[in-house]
Amino acid sequence: MLQTTIRDLLDGAVDVTGYQLYVVKDGEAVLYVGQSIDAAKRLRGHISSRVHSYGSLLGKAIYENKPRSEEWVVELYAVDECSDLIKEWFPRAFIASEEATRYAEDALTHQFNPLYNRATNMGHGVTGSPFTQRKKREKEEAHRQWEIQLAEKREYLVNSVCDVCGEHDKWVDFDDMLPCGVLENHHGFKLLCNNCDRVITLMKELERQSDRVRKVEKALAALANA
Repeated sequence: MLQTTIRDLLDGAVDVTGYQLYVVKDGEAVLYVGQSIDAAKRLRGHISSRVHSYGSLLGKAIYENKPRSEEWVVELYAVDECSDLIKEWFPRAFIASEEATRYAEDALTHQFNPLYNRATNMGHGVTGSPFTQRKKREKEEAHRQWEIQLAEKREYLVNSVCDVCGEHDKWVDFDDMLPCGVLENHHGFKLLCNNCDRVITLMKELERQSDRVRKVEKALAALANA
């Protein structure tokens, strides 16, 4: 294992040859586990992708915590150094050579429970690691929040009416209790019941078909006059 800092890694002061895995730490907190034959290039990719909606959480953390984050520790590992961890977490796995790096990354992920990793590479069925337990809790909390939001939407709809027809008895789809549609105009958004949503959708489709008919008629007229 080779230990360095984000600054030295990005400055090219470290030879990463022979290392395929990296672990980023802030003190005792493990932030991320990843794999790359060029950890410096991969970290730059994390930082540049932070601006996207599903961009790197690690990259965002590095950028927002500069210059302190430049001193965060990066541990570099070769796959062979992770063999004991792989056996610990996947004792029954038959590991092909081309899968060794992914198994090693997952073993490090289960071992260190990194804050910014979203998932593991493969569905190994590991259930008892700190990482999988944390992800289970996060999923349960996300579902709880979704149920709260759903209840708020239901309450809102019960006390609302469709802005088109003035009715409120057919607000929602049978399965998800969500508004069926909205109509955008210069006044903003309007709530639509099922029936009005279907009618407006049909009107838009008829308008598109009418445009197509007019184009065909114009083309036929041009051919007739040629």
